[in-house]
Amino acid sequence: MKKLLKVYNRQIGPKNLKSEPLMKLNQALKWGETKASKGVFLPQKTEAKNILLKILNISYEELLKNSDRKIAPHILEQYKSLINLRDYGIPLSKLIGKKDFRNLCLVIYPGVFMPRPETELLVEIAIRQIEKENLKRVWDVGTGSGAIALSLANEKKDILIYGTDTSLKAIENARENGKYNILKSKTKFFLGDLDDVFYSRIKNKVDMIVSNPPYIPTWQLKVLPPEVKHYEPLMALDGGEDGLTFYKRIAKNAEKYIVKGGFIILEIGMGQSSQIKEIFRDMNYFRKIDVFSDFMGMERIIKISLM
Repeated sequence: MKKLLKVYNRQIGPKNLKSEPLMKLNQALKWGETKASKGVFLPQKTEAKNILLKILNISYEELLKNSDRKIAPHILEQYKSLINLRDYGIPLSKLIGKKDFRNLCLVIYPGVFMPRPETELLVEIAIRQIEKENLKRVWDVGTGSGAIALSLANEKKDILIYGTDTSLKAIENARENGKYNILKSKTKFFLGDLDDVFYSRIKNKVDMIVSNPPYIPTWQLKVLPPEVKHYEPLMALDGGEDGLTFYKRIAKNAEKYIVKGGFIILEIGMGQSSQIKEIFRDMNYFRKIDVFSDFMGMERIIKISLM
């Protein structure tokens, strides 16, 4: 956070912050919410509240009880700087270092992909499948911060989740989140790519693979929004020339990793549904493919059932 504030003060500058009068907590919150309603990259008023709570290191209940308390000038300056940084395009999780995902609070390391709300649909569908088929062993490929793996472990008690990633920083982040959310005993996070990590660490076939893989075509990376392009790791975004590299690899090798009658649940990008279904249909060991839309009506999750 301190590094981000230094960058902000150097590139943008905390305009006239020191000359402003002291604010009470409720006034500062109101200022941030007003900024959010007019901002470009600050779309939600709750983000202003979360930044203020992080700066003060208090709960929302404590904020309400002490709403007439005045904020020290240096704290107010830091708060306003972070609000302006958020409006400048830096993701909230990069500013406060944490992200709420389903029922968990996750720490997000710099250089690790920030989980999106739409990925919660993947978790929901995976939980339904786990319950319906009484699945016991699940592999989250490209686990990142551990959002999917830890959510499954948190919501389904009698289960073992493997999370793997080719980024050491991501694995360290996921392990830390496992400790933070008291889920370490139900999750195992390993560094490595598909074959290497399967044969060296997982070893036995799993009941289901889940993943939010890179699915953005390489040529589209340069036109992504600034808060994605400049602050998310490239390896978590770049899906190859057509955005389908990961899906082709999983379709080709799934039989090695998953038990007969097992499942694959994957997040997909806009307009990719038909191509991805075709990729899996070309393999002769898949019996059924289902596609699920998000709350915006966009096809977002694909579920593949093995023979």
